[in-house]
Amino acid sequence: MDRASIQQQCVGRSEMSGWLFVVVIAVSLLIHGPLNLKTSLLSRDDGWLTLSLQGVHSIPDWWSLIRTGNLPDFQPVRDFSYWLDWQVAGFFGGSPYFHLTNFILWLAIVFFMWRIAESVFASGGEPREKLQGAGLVLACGLTVLLAIHPVAVEAVAWISGRKHLLSVLFMLLATLVMLDAEKRGQLRWSHAFVVPFFYLLACLSQPINVLWPVWAYLFVTVNGSVAKSPRNRGKILAMMVMLAVIFAMTVMLNMTVYQGKAWFGFLLTPHAEIYGRKLEGFRFDEAGLSLLALGRYFFNLLVPFKLAHRYAPGSWANLLGLLAFPIFLWLCWRSKRRMKVALWVLHAMLPLLVVTVQLSQIFVADSYALSALPGFLLAFGILALDRFPQLLRWRLILFALAGMMLAMSMSLARSWMSVETMWFRSNLVEETPDSVYFTGGFLVNAGKHEQAMQHAAKLMELSGLNNKSIRLMAFTLCDHPGIELPEKMERFRQLGITETPPVMDCLAEIHRRSGRREEEAKLLLRILDEAPIYFRMELSGGQDRLVHACEAAVKQERECREAIKSLKGGGVSGR
Repeated sequence: MDRASIQQQCVGRSEMSGWLFVVVIAVSLLIHGPLNLKTSLLSRDDGWLTLSLQGVHSIPDWWSLIRTGNLPDFQPVRDFSYWLDWQVAGFFGGSPYFHLTNFILWLAIVFFMWRIAESVFASGGEPREKLQGAGLVLACGLTVLLAIHPVAVEAVAWISGRKHLLSVLFMLLATLVMLDAEKRGQLRWSHAFVVPFFYLLACLSQPINVLWPVWAYLFVTVNGSVAKSPRNRGKILAMMVMLAVIFAMTVMLNMTVYQGKAWFGFLLTPHAEIYGRKLEGFRFDEAGLSLLALGRYFFNLLVPFKLAHRYAPGSWANLLGLLAFPIFLWLCWRSKRRMKVALWVLHAMLPLLVVTVQLSQIFVADSYALSALPGFLLAFGILALDRFPQLLRWRLILFALAGMMLAMSMSLARSWMSVETMWFRSNLVEETPDSVYFTGGFLVNAGKHEQAMQHAAKLMELSGLNNKSIRLMAFTLCDHPGIELPEKMERFRQLGITETPPVMDCLAEIHRRSGRREEEAKLLLRILDEAPIYFRMELSGGQDRLVHACEAAVKQERECREAIKSLKGGGVSGR
């Protein structure tokens, strides 16, 4: 190929990259633009994760939040990003633009997806002329698909989804460095240290990508150009040792957080008691739940229809996705480039295995599928190019599918604009106990108590008496302005929930409003004594409420003094 032809191809690729950049910015703004300049904290973990970090001035301050349960998990890179938002807001004055930060991170993720896709489809032995056609266009198409895919909406639109964005960003950076080393046929010492560094940042953002080193090892050994060179072997060994150490540390930390395991006498409390459960060996029911959850992830990646915040047992989408998954694997295996496509299938599968097998109690949230999306799209693209070489002739169908995805993503993102129309409301997603619970909570906050009562009753019907149904019913009744206290107490007695922490929490708030601070302090102390995890993790402003109540509580002076001392010392129990 002469020099003029090469220059012409480079100009063509540059023009395509420029147009791709314009398209990605445009569709991303269509989807997420209205949220970018909003400063409101939306729901669920937003306040818990961000407000505590406003007053952090040192690492000991942050560590105190972790040890006392004022931050729910050990994800310091995510926490640092929120802290930076607060610092920038303080410098300019005003409130942090958390949504804008999420959007910028998302654009970076899409950019690195383009770099990876370009690298994947710019290698593989295809004639240069063909690569400049279907391969390069497909790389651009996959990048746009990532930008508009509905699975990504939750992580970008939800402030608390920052952890997934950061984890995916650093995982893609580590992947890109590996691709660069393979392209050069040489693993530099800079690669050997940068890859573990990015992997560490990914794990400290959100540990869903903890199995990524498995892909890195197989990528090096399967492709071979790096592994075959004797001068690379020491660097590969050093890199894999560092990755293994980070992997072990990440597993130990998260087993401590989520399963209550103690390593060398170290235990992060009180997280394990509320999040985790002790491992009790293999259970077939857990395996079944994990498989169905995996099926739902695959279904949402392939056909992002009626997305679910949580997994609903028996959903047709879970079963259909589970049945379709082996068909997809079979098609991948029949591909001409089976090892190449298999690597990207593995790249998508590893994070899903982490969340479905180890953390199946979390069930399905779309933001967890974000880590799988880049690898899935690349595997799908290679498969499509192999099985359907005339793919470009179907451009009208592809444009229609992309338009449907864009419209769905825009609709989902708009639903984050208002608390009352959050996308996981019962009328927008599958009716699951979680969707009913969250919707009921928003109705309580919006003052729509009769509708909230209906949701609380429905939740009890769906899931029986459990922490969430009791909590929703308790707060609905306690805040209901049309029901007097004696009638509220009678309903609590009829339901048999009078002695539960949420009811005592609500009654303490009623006593506070009525000026009965002695009774308020008594109930708060009782919650701390009988349900310390609820006090620390779920009772809003628990420590401050107890301090203010105790200032007027003469009869509980000694108990108050001991309880507050214990709280400030980071102890788990109240007395």
